[in-house]
Amino acid sequence: FDMVSVQIYETKSHAAYNTSVLGVDQVEYMKGYINRLLGDGLTVDFSTDPDFAELGTVTIDLTDKLLIGLISDSGVGGPITAANTTAAFEAVAATGAPNVRGAFYWCISGDANAELPAVRSS
Repeated sequence: FDMVSVQIYETKSHAAYNTSVLGVDQVEYMKGYINRLLGDGLTVDFSTDPDFAELGTVTIDLTDKLLIGLISDSGVGGPITAANTTAAFEAVAATGAPNVRGAFYWCISGDANAELPAVRSS
């Protein structure tokens, strides 16, 4: 897998629950979430998919592959803003952790203010 996208913008997502119901700071939530994904990888059970069943259960290393899906640059309609995602990316990178590949929106018009988080390669 070259890229793996994780969409956190749904209104019933864990991100929405943690940041809006539990009051967890968006940057802190994203730092923890990104670190968990990069550290643990993402385990996927392909056994019920007829096209990929032969893969079985696979843990995917997300180093330099992780993309975070956002709803819009302002965060309207979603739990995390672009600015807070960028702050989390930078905080994670500052610790020497593996790179996050970047972020994306469902629709590019969601980036009306050109705030799409950018990842700098070292």
